[in-house]
Amino acid sequence: MKMIDSSKTTYATLLFPGSFYPEESVKKVKNRELGELDIPQNCFAVQFFDLVTAKFDVDGQIIETTSKRFNESGRFYINATVMNQEEVAKEHGENSTILGNMQSNRWDEVVKCVTGNFQPFEKEDSIVTA
Repeated sequence: MKMIDSSKTTYATLLFPGSFYPEESVKKVKNRELGELDIPQNCFAVQFFDLVTAKFDVDGQIIETTSKRFNESGRFYINATVMNQEEVAKEHGENSTILGNMQSNRWDEVVKCVTGNFQPFEKEDSIVTA
């Protein structure tokens, strides 16, 4: 077995509101510059990752293999607002579904996306202005 070629490719995952989970659209990008992406209006976040593809000659047969996702970025939430449990309770009520989800999942903060949906806010995530 002999490796013939390998390459690393960067991708952007565009996130859109879905019924229960975000819908995703993945596309190959030249770099991780948000300003160079054509981001649709209903996209609420972008996340980057890399894949490595390698080609091998195995007894005269060319085999191509692709890695799992690696070097994943946090999510870049577009024009979003970070809210803690107190802020969510004040804006949406003590009995709101989102506050209940925050409490049961032990989320300290969520992101209220520009599209109106909420997502957990993780330490590697950030808010960007578009």
